[in-house]
Amino acid sequence: LPRDKAHLCPVRWMIWWLQESGITSGYVFRKFNDKKRERVRTKTRPLTQPKFIEYLRRLLTEVGVDNTYAYACHSFRRGGVQFCAHYMKWSLHQITKYGGWSTRFTSKTVHLYMLSADDDEFVPAADAWRLGRHFPNHCTTCGR
Repeated sequence: LPRDKAHLCPVRWMIWWLQESGITSGYVFRKFNDKKRERVRTKTRPLTQPKFIEYLRRLLTEVGVDNTYAYACHSFRRGGVQFCAHYMKWSLHQITKYGGWSTRFTSKTVHLYMLSADDDEFVPAADAWRLGRHFPNHCTTCGR
């Protein structure tokens, strides 16, 4: 990543997390002990996917995000793909290589990740990434 995008580097964030958490062995992302709101990490048990999703959705609710059911672990992968495609202007080949997908394009997965539930085929391309643009409160595909 260019220097002005260094704050987006996942390696830098991992190094920061390891330094801040003091973790030197065991699981990198550990289960929390939620009793009495104490956030004590246990060394011997990993943070599970359902718990991660629960924490993620709770934090999204706290910052005012609606429809938190639409967010889960793959939201980060999807967001990374969309960021690389639309903001960084990476080619499809760069994205598939970076994301670990086949560069032979035998799968539609990377293409599906480039789409969003908020995409609207009727929005002009010039407006698609305009800040402050209104986003629908529902999935434009199924209406939920």
